[in-house]
Amino acid sequence: GFRYEEAIPPDTLMYFPWGVTSQANGNSATALKKFQTLLQENSILQIGGQESLGRGFVQLMVESPKNN
Repeated sequence: GFRYEEAIPPDTLMYFPWGVTSQANGNSATALKKFQTLLQENSILQIGGQESLGRGFVQLMVESPKNN
């Protein structure tokens, strides 16, 4: 069928780079601050479905770039 589910094993490490751009109005600094606040205030996020079964919850860890 067209519906397909796949469970990711516990302790899977996923990472992604992120950035913020202005959205045609030049407010990239405001958008960045809001996004950083969201990440700092929420260490547990739910992505995907079936939250009632405990699926899709992830622990968020933000690593800042290291300057040499």
